[in-house]
Amino acid sequence: MKKTIYLKAGSCLSAPSVLIEIARESNFKLRRRVAFNPASPKPLLRALARDKNKEVRRAVALNPSTPDNVRANLAQDWSPDVRFAVAESSQTPPVILRELMLDANPYVVRRARQSLERQAVNRQ
Repeated sequence: MKKTIYLKAGSCLSAPSVLIEIARESNFKLRRRVAFNPASPKPLLRALARDKNKEVRRAVALNPSTPDNVRANLAQDWSPDVRFAVAESSQTPPVILRELMLDANPYVVRRARQSLERQAVNRQ
């Protein structure tokens, strides 16, 4: 992996067309880096939310630019790591966090509860 490509994948100054091209790479680390990038276009984040690699989907869940409907879909992901990331994101709406409090995984439930409590404190 070339260092310059990795740096472009994470740069908020990278053009959307560059990020789209990098997201086509077979190396999941590059796709994950693009998925973390807040400058990634929303259609690209939607596509990366369906990536076969859970680390890429996890990065989309943590990206502050991810649309709520994409985050809601990720809250139903088969991987508890991805669902945990949705629960962990400060951008996840309370309605999704309340759904995650019914998750089968106790770690996801605990994180969703903590995030709801944090949001309640921040609103005061």
